[in-house]
Parts: sequence; structure tokens; C-alpha cells
Amino acid sequence: MPVIDPATGNIQQTGDIKVTMLSDATGYLMPNPYTDNMNAPRHVKLFMDVAMNTEEAQPNASLSQDLLGVELTGIAIVEDGVLTIDAIGMVEPNLLGQEFTDATIAFRIEAATDSESALDAAEQRDEELADNTGPQLVSWMPGPDDAFPGDRDQMQRPGDPIVLNFDEPLDADTIADGIVLDAAGTPLTVGDNTLDAKLDGTALVLNPVGGLEHGVDYTVQIGNALTDLAGNGVTPQNLSFALPDIGGGSVPQRSPLALTTYPGYPCVTTGVNLSQDSHGQCVDNAPNGPRGDELPVTTMPTDRPIVVVFSQSMDLDSIRSGETFVVERVDESGAAIEAVSGRLEKNNQRIRFYPDEPWEIDSLYRYRMKSTSGANARPEPRISSAAPTVLPCKPISW
Repeated sequence: MPVIDPATGNIQQTGDIKVTMLSDATGYLMPNPYTDNMNAPRHVKLFMDVAMNTEEAQPNASLSQDLLGVELTGIAIVEDGVLTIDAIGMVEPNLLGQEFTDATIAFRIEAATDSESALDAAEQRDEELADNTGPQLVSWMPGPDDAFPGDRDQMQRPGDPIVLNFDEPLDADTIADGIVLDAAGTPLTVGDNTLDAKLDGTALVLNPVGGLEHGVDYTVQIGNALTDLAGNGVTPQNLSFALPDIGGGSVPQRSPLALTTYPGYPCVTTGVNLSQDSHGQCVDNAPNGPRGDELPVTTMPTDRPIVVVFSQSMDLDSIRSGETFVVERVDESGAAIEAVSGRLEKNNQRIRFYPDEPWEIDSLYRYRMKSTSGANARPEPRISSAAPTVLPCKPISW
């Protein structure tokens, strides 16, 4: 889906995609196995760690990341005293945290081999190519109030991180001294273990322990102790935002709802018939309301997790694998065959379940979220019944 650049109204382009080496590349030369000619190009293997980012701000949301252990294969030849290396390799960038894609990366270098040229090249690198400019902040999330769309901090979900996108890679060792998150007067830092920080490419991801809270004024304080790989400090600045105040005890409290479920449908259904690949129909809350269309049993790839997004922040201690969140393999009658073991990743308003083993093709699964009832009930996940699933196959949800 095209993204509009709010500044120009035109389709957003990535601009140049920049690849920055995080450390010296290492590698080795090998004899050409296809000829005995001493002047034939040698084969070369190179290994390098690089950071990738885009020239324009918005595309960094999907492309900015570290690519570690990149392997390139190519040829090396010396002609007229000039060493030329051409190498190419495959990388698998992670797009939007959802999937990995394939891309190629090419590397070319030309260098004179005589001693005088080597000294001249080193001098040129030191004088002309030296990095004397500090990293610049190009975008951040939630973003300023005057950005498009406005009041973006009102759309920030508890558990979602603060993301700072810079125009070049940062020195990870300087984050502890260069970043402070002020929460209504309380400083949160990496050094005192009250702030989690992750550096990936040119993006710095911040999250206070326990997640952001509603109704709290936050300020990200960026100091010039935060530097790039060359030691240049960032321009100091403060970024302020606040999640909306949801009223606390002054408004009626309601149980959380499963807003979206993958696989499956976040509604109570009737008429489930697994043998016919039917998930039934959603029940309408209106008296004698229409049932709507018949829903198919959901299908999903063997390596995808179960994902549930809730309408409000959850008590994460109440979400326990095998107790309040149960995943089972079932037969066509809906009877449980066996429990499925796996790991739960829990965010304030989102959970993901990854099975220990890939889902079995053409098997049926369901997942159930059990809620607590009674006056002392905690706000545990609440959905009417189970949510089964079958992989490239046919998962199911009910």
C-alpha cells in the first residue's frame, strides 16, 4: 500500500538506501579452481556486519536494521597495479517485524597496490572522508503534536515502544549516558534498569519497564553523550508526549475484549462444523439480529504465531500458558487430542504464542482464553470460547 508523504502530498519514496559497515570486513582469497592460469581472477569470501537505513524518514519504519554476518562471494584481480574486488551476497531484511524478504547486496572496491598509493589513500580517508557530523534525529514515534496526523501520542497503545530514527548508526555503549526518559518527574535510565533500550540499524527503541502508562507526562531527554560510531555527539533535545488519561476509577470499568485474533474471528459463533471447514456465523447482539455470512475455518502457515490484541491493558500475570491460555490439537468433532506446548510473548495489549514445533499441516487446532468470574476477578483475557487453527492447511477459531 502506498504511503503519502505528508510534507509534499506525493507518494513516499525510500530515497537512497544506505548500508554502513559497523566494523571492518574480514575475508580471504582462494585460488581459482577453474584454471591454472596465475593471472586469472582469484575467488574471494568476505564477511561483514552492516546497518541499513533509508534516506527518507518514514520508510525507516520497515527497513532500518542491523544485518550481521553478511557473507559475500566474488572475484579479485590485480590489473595495472590496481586491486579490484567485486562481490555479491544475499541478505534477508525483516520487514515491519512481520516477515523476512530476500535481497542482494553488491560490494566493489578498487585500490592501488603500491606503497605510495596506500599511504595517499590512508591520508585521504583521514582528511576527506572523516565523519565529523553528529547523528541527526529524522523521525520518532509517537511523534510531535504538529505532525500528520496530529496528536499521535493519543494513538499510542500501552506496551508500544518509543522509537527514535536517526540518519546513521549509533554507538550502543553511549545509550546509557545519552538517554533519559522522564516520567512525570521520575528519571528512567538504562543504567538503573528502569528503561529497556534496543538498537537496530539506525533505530533506537525505548520502553520503560512495565510499559508506558496512561495519563503520565513523558519526556525523552537526548543528550550529546549519545554518539555515532565515530564519537560525534547528537544534538541535545527533549521530546514530550503523553498517553490519554482514561479516567481511572472515575469511569465504569469493563472487561477487556479481544479486538483482533489471528487466526480466527473475535466473535461468538454458532454452527461450527469442522468437517465441512465451517467456522459458523457470528452471533449478533441485537434481538433477532442477522447472523451474517458463514465464516470459513482459518488457514495459516506452519511458522506463524497465534496473535491476540486486546481492547485495554492486561494483567500479564493472569495470562499463563496451559492455564488461562490453552492451545490444543483437536479432531473434526472438536474433541481435544493433545495440548500444544510453546512460549508466550506478552505485551500490555498483545500476546503471541509460538509453538515449540511447527504446526502440523492439515491438522486442526484451537486456542482458548479462560476468564475469571466473581467479585475479585482480575482483568484476564475474555472471549467466549476457543480459537482453533490449522496450518497451510486449515486452522480453526471458535
